[in-house]
Amino acid sequence: MIRFNHIMFLFMLLFWVVVAGFTVPSLVLGVVLAAAISWYNRDLTDSLIQDKWYFSGKKVMMLLLYTASLLWQIVLANIDLARIVLNPRLPIQPGVVRFNPGLKTDLSKTLLANSITLTPGTLAIDIEEDEFTVHFLTLASAQNVVEWPLIHWLRKMEEA
Repeated sequence: MIRFNHIMFLFMLLFWVVVAGFTVPSLVLGVVLAAAISWYNRDLTDSLIQDKWYFSGKKVMMLLLYTASLLWQIVLANIDLARIVLNPRLPIQPGVVRFNPGLKTDLSKTLLANSITLTPGTLAIDIEEDEFTVHFLTLASAQNVVEWPLIHWLRKMEEA
């Protein structure tokens, strides 16, 4: 079985290779840093995941699809935000929305909150029990976050 710390190590190493390039000294440094960070944060990652809950191959694949979907959502949100900023009338309607995405695990809630914050035009302000509080820049972004396809992916990962 693959533990979450192993997945975190691989993602950090992949990110390091993309950012720093693929040379032997850079790869060695990336392995050392990714291993050290994974080891240092093992208690945090274990507390986010239920006791003895391991990632299966299916969950790893779903996490990769979630990441690809998140990147696409970030691109779409950047385009929407650029349209708003470049519009001379600057059509913003900021506000706050509260909603319950129906997620059960702390890991899923953490992933959703971070994904919301990474997406331009939205910011996860608070999570209390099962209710998320999100600041939005436009009413459309508020509607999009409540009906976000990524929530569906997280629910599927919880069931798998």
